[in-house]
Amino acid sequence: MSMLNRIVAAHPLASQEPYNRIKFSRVDGNGTPLYKVGHDKKELGAAAALRSALEKYGAKCFHCEKHMPKQRLSQDCTRDHLRPKKDGGGDYLHNLVFACGDCNRRKGSVDLISFRPEVGGKYLKALDEHIERCLKHLGS
Repeated sequence: MSMLNRIVAAHPLASQEPYNRIKFSRVDGNGTPLYKVGHDKKELGAAAALRSALEKYGAKCFHCEKHMPKQRLSQDCTRDHLRPKKDGGGDYLHNLVFACGDCNRRKGSVDLISFRPEVGGKYLKALDEHIERCLKHLGS
């Protein structure tokens, strides 16, 4: 597995808990990225890896930063698609974050920038830095 694959497949918020616990493993025969969470050996798709990270480590709401202890996904603690599914946002790791139920319900199916521009700006900055890391690695 190349270093570039690991960098590209990482979550743009990989410096934050629990996103930093999700590690790219490989791409399966269908071209789907698979991940391992923590010290687990089991390989999971992006949505399942995010769920596993929450259950093992807890998280904070991407939008309001409310702490959410280790738990199963529920109405109180959800996965949020930054780019809504209705707009083509898929279950890719870079498109998924944790959100408390209140924020996820308020956001509904609007995009991140429309919902909370300041949070959206921070994410776009993290995504830009992620792309820069990928490009630097390509040049080395």
